[in-house]
Amino acid sequence: MRAVIVATGDLDSLPGEVQSVANTLSGAGWTVRLCIGADASRAGLLAAAGEGDVDLAWFGLHSTGEGFVLSDGVWPPAQLGTWLRNVNACDCVLNSCYSIEHVDAIQRAADNVGVACTINPAGVDDALAWQVGVHLARAYAVTEELRSSVQWASGAGSLAYRFIPPAAASAVGGIRGGRMAMDDSVGIREDLRLLMQAVQGDGRTGAPGLLPRVAALQASFDVMATEQRQWRDEQREWRERTERRLDVLERPKPIVVTERAVYISSAVIMAVLGALLILVLMLNGRFG
Repeated sequence: MRAVIVATGDLDSLPGEVQSVANTLSGAGWTVRLCIGADASRAGLLAAAGEGDVDLAWFGLHSTGEGFVLSDGVWPPAQLGTWLRNVNACDCVLNSCYSIEHVDAIQRAADNVGVACTINPAGVDDALAWQVGVHLARAYAVTEELRSSVQWASGAGSLAYRFIPPAAASAVGGIRGGRMAMDDSVGIREDLRLLMQAVQGDGRTGAPGLLPRVAALQASFDVMATEQRQWRDEQREWRERTERRLDVLERPKPIVVTERAVYISSAVIMAVLGALLILVLMLNGRFG
């Protein structure tokens, strides 16, 4: 967002309004271009216009029945309106004496600009201009909506300030200050660009987008799934090995007879048979 603040007079005695408004907008992230002192001239304003479009033009200076007093003479309101149209301005603040009488000529040239102005024919002193201007800037930095900012800063119209809506205000109430449709399409394109950047990533900074992150997440899930399958396979093999070992351990064990045991068993059997034979013979001889 870009603002141009115009104020005439001695640089050492500029009203506090100018510095306070500039600080408020800068603190809210705005780019502020000052045209003050000798730079508050037709040449200074043309130079500011050459630097790009202006969202907010703020004039804190004196005015007469012929127009606004710059450092190089009076600027007619029709020329101010043409300048506002050329810089594609949204809003304009005329914090100068009885500036409402110039709004019609301004908006005939710049019908898409909303104007905050004063309505007191007796003029606005520096203290009141500072008071309203600072509060208006603070509200505008938050809302970026000039009508409600003027209402808030002027006590709902109790002070000599009013908001004049754009002469060609859009029927759609959500467009701030009647910004032209072309500018809306530029904003839409920028939103689409940011959306595509968020999805695809920023090749300039290397920031990953949504698609690369989803692909990385899918790859991570694939790795996790592969690891889980391997773990399940290992667990299944371990259980099978364990069951086979338990089956072997719980199965009845066969008796293993060695050759030596056969010899000993044979000898014992022969000895027993021999003893029985001798016993039989002895019994037969005794009872024969």
